[in-house]
Amino acid sequence: MTSINGGKLTQKISFFDAALISDGAGGFLPGPEESEVLTTWSSIRQIKASRTAENLQEGIDAVYEIKLRQRANFNPQSNYTILWDNKNLEIIEITEDVEQSKQWVLIAVNRGTGL
Repeated sequence: MTSINGGKLTQKISFFDAALISDGAGGFLPGPEESEVLTTWSSIRQIKASRTAENLQEGIDAVYEIKLRQRANFNPQSNYTILWDNKNLEIIEITEDVEQSKQWVLIAVNRGTGL
């Protein structure tokens, strides 16, 4: 059994959930206020992402791999945003770490200006 090395989790991040409001047509849109779900420690590293025209059009500045410990009362959701280092990150993938037990691996993007 592999143990978690807490020494690698040195980056403080916060998860936020936007309250959804009705769009009047049967759908929902993010509300004006977000509520904090969890603040925790993680490891974050920027990963290479191809600078395709699609990424540039969508305004993706950077892609990050975020690892954090699993918690009994918390499951990351794709509609959560992550605040880290004054950046709002959008979660695009959530998996369990195959190398480290009881750890989440999130792939998140920073949508800025593109170029």
